[in-house]
Amino acid sequence: MTKIVSDIALLLVGAGFGVISKAVFNPLFSRIERRSERKEKWLEDALQQVADIRKHIQSVRNAVTTLSGFDHDLISKHIIISLTPENTPMSKIFAVRDFSAGKLQQPVRNIEESYRVVRIAAMDIENGAEANSTEEEPSYVIQWYETQLSNFDYELRKMLTAK
Repeated sequence: MTKIVSDIALLLVGAGFGVISKAVFNPLFSRIERRSERKEKWLEDALQQVADIRKHIQSVRNAVTTLSGFDHDLISKHIIISLTPENTPMSKIFAVRDFSAGKLQQPVRNIEESYRVVRIAAMDIENGAEANSTEEEPSYVIQWYETQLSNFDYELRKMLTAK
């Protein structure tokens, strides 16, 4: 009889501990889950933004090719001029940098640097300045920017599939 009473007492203590721990840890786990969902949403938004920028570049490339043929320099110049901050918002890409804990910081810095070069090239084109080196030529600038977008896209997808 005392064995049964002690077993029941242990069951009640275990159940009480379970209820108390659930009441204490559930809010903590739900906050962690919500934070994780927000981060995943930011990653997905940044991935969509990269896809939109790449679609924009491809649509400009297609339009210029249709109108003037396969002049790579002309195509690159039109792409550079079209990549304004209004046409290619990168706020979601930059937001990812702030919480990625190092995994995406370098790819985002690379995108920032390549986009800065794109904007400088756009100013050069608008003001009639010639490229000083191969790295400043429009076709090279666009190729570098697209490469950085692809690298960032790869890292984002890797992070999303790891979850």
